[in-house]
Amino acid sequence: MEKRIIKLLLVDGHNLFREVLKEAIESTFEELGGSSELQVVQKSNGLEAKKAILEGLCPDVVMADNQMPELSGMGLIEFIVSRGDIKHIFLLTLYDSEELSLEVGIRGAKVISKFSISGREELKKFVEFLASL
Repeated sequence: MEKRIIKLLLVDGHNLFREVLKEAIESTFEELGGSSELQVVQKSNGLEAKKAILEGLCPDVVMADNQMPELSGMGLIEFIVSRGDIKHIFLLTLYDSEELSLEVGIRGAKVISKFSISGREELKKFVEFLASL
């Protein structure tokens, strides 16, 4: 039986953070086992991510930093939501607030603090969500 491939688009302008987060997500996903395979595609800003989606990339999940050059995470979310074909969107931010969570939530996305995702439990919850797709 062929494994289902779950595609995660990881967008963050900080190369080191993005690479470390990718490795942590992949290793946690492998630890969980399961019947799916995870494919992580990395982009360094919202404009690169938008272009990749326009060129046919169809991720199951997008995790994007809020503050990026050229196109912010919020701008990327607005683009994705207008298309309607990607259902799971997470906005990474250093500083979460009720106002930001509400604004993002109205658009159908969720906020994840960079501080909380770097913690093992929050990372595991996110990866368990991926594995459940």
